[in-house]
Amino acid sequence: MTVRTLCDLFRDSVLDSRRAGAAALARNDGSIALELSTPEIAWAVERLYHFWLQAGARRGERALLWLPNRPEWAVADFSLLAAGLPGVPLYLTLGPGEVRQILASCRPRFAVVGDESILDRLLEAAGADLRPETIVVLGDASPGTAGVVSWEQALRSGEERRRRSGTQEFLGALSAARPDEPATIIYTSGTTGAPKGVVLSHANILSNVLACLQIIEVSGRDVALSFLPLCHIYERMLDYCYWLRRARLVYLPDPRAAGDALARVAPTALGAVPRFYEKLVLRVQTRVRELSPARRAIFAWGLAAGRERLECRRAGRPASIGLRLRLALARLLVYRSVSRALGGRLRLLISGGAPLARETADTLWALDVHVLQGYGLTETSPVVTLNPPDRNRNGTVGPPVPGTEVRIAADGEVLVRGPGVLQGYYNDPEATRAAFVDGWFATGDMGQVDADGYLVITGRKKELIATAGGKKVAPALLEKQLEGDPLIAQVALIGDRRPFLSALVVPEFQILEREARERGIAFANRPALLAHPAVQRLFEERIAARLADRSSYEQVRRFTLMEREWTPESGEVTPTLKVRRRVVEERYRERIESMYAQPVGPGAPAPGSPAADG
Repeated sequence: MTVRTLCDLFRDSVLDSRRAGAAALARNDGSIALELSTPEIAWAVERLYHFWLQAGARRGERALLWLPNRPEWAVADFSLLAAGLPGVPLYLTLGPGEVRQILASCRPRFAVVGDESILDRLLEAAGADLRPETIVVLGDASPGTAGVVSWEQALRSGEERRRRSGTQEFLGALSAARPDEPATIIYTSGTTGAPKGVVLSHANILSNVLACLQIIEVSGRDVALSFLPLCHIYERMLDYCYWLRRARLVYLPDPRAAGDALARVAPTALGAVPRFYEKLVLRVQTRVRELSPARRAIFAWGLAAGRERLECRRAGRPASIGLRLRLALARLLVYRSVSRALGGRLRLLISGGAPLARETADTLWALDVHVLQGYGLTETSPVVTLNPPDRNRNGTVGPPVPGTEVRIAADGEVLVRGPGVLQGYYNDPEATRAAFVDGWFATGDMGQVDADGYLVITGRKKELIATAGGKKVAPALLEKQLEGDPLIAQVALIGDRRPFLSALVVPEFQILEREARERGIAFANRPALLAHPAVQRLFEERIAARLADRSSYEQVRRFTLMEREWTPESGEVTPTLKVRRRVVEERYRERIESMYAQPVGPGAPAPGSPAADG
């Protein structure tokens, strides 16, 4: 049967597999990664569907999903789709204020939460007025808490109803889903303001799944690692791709364990954000530094051969016989060991969510680790463009996926039209109208399209910095260029209505501390290390070198080194690791002002030094 909705996808790719044998829902919480068989998933979905109906669910009512990546996420998602209840997923890092905003916006009647600690956070944020009527919690439910049931209780209750109504009702519900029916409401993480509820239909998401599968190859032989938050449409859409092609899907509840999971799970496919790939490069570099001088030289030789192959591809010329021989040897001596360190089987790697530094991509491709960069938004289900494996161009986000059109507006903004574009913002017709220009969705991103149709993202329209001298600077582009340096983990550029650019810089502490020890720099703690004159000079040189090809007004004249990494939990970055510029500027206002209070020029204190920072 033709797959027209996500319910069709479930029926044809998951439900049919249960004929291999039904089983009770197993729990395997003791592992770094979690997995259930497809029959177990199908078994549980049908029972949870019946639980929602027993609880009085009516098509179109909303249901909250607040749990980490694990098999139960898929069970809850598919059961809600079958019941016609648009799921409203939440990031685990959201605070009570943000959660309450979302609850007030969409008024969910049902919820699935990951454990009792998340349940407590939900009850605190909801209060008496916004609390979902029925809440399913993984693990044991709080005794006597009205409306709260455990996962196992929900499945048992659903089984009782299933016995009374039979399987045909469930199959009929799957067939009743309409392509234009809302499948989910996803609240954007919001770098510049309050989150808005993006309404995506079955057709929106499924069109993106089918378009991406025309570019990337996924099959039943693949083992896919799901570790980006499933509350974001990026990982969720990829997981639907894996389900549709019946790949083996392994969930990672703690994304911080992704590096260790590579060796344990040995996946063949995954999607990640640029920070993951930057850490991959860092992991390889760290291991190389521990090798003997001879083996380090072999690695450098293999990397150079890979970079030469990359230049041949860019120039459109075939590799010489000599280069092909060097590459064959490098594959044995270098690339194979890198592959083993990443589990030994990775073949499909996708980067999205933010710009991937070209240097990071080039290093990985030179080591035979092929990362395909794409671009998209929650509002576009999400993929707009994606580099094809056989025609990849690092430094771009690829051409539009089939069925999607991209146009650049007169002011440089990227406009999108296609089947994946959102139905609208939930209960916000004004925001919906404002998001479109002559029928095209206005992304808010600035970009350029080359002669072959490949898109390059140059920055965010609302985040353009206008210096006091009237120069316009796209901070995201420069920040990504700076983050290409192994010593620099995160950057926030400052300079709007200021005489020059400055930067708050989070070092890559693991590399910095090792570098300091090798240089004989003594330090008692992290603040002392960052304040050391030699460290200040090191960063001054690195920043200048990274921006050497930039115009004078794009140079960073002052910087401050930060003592800790910015995380979604601390609020400086979104769950997809984009800098929340307003939060950063407000939180570190004194440090920013101190950088502009100091003189610039000969004899001035070193940038980022205690004297410069006040």
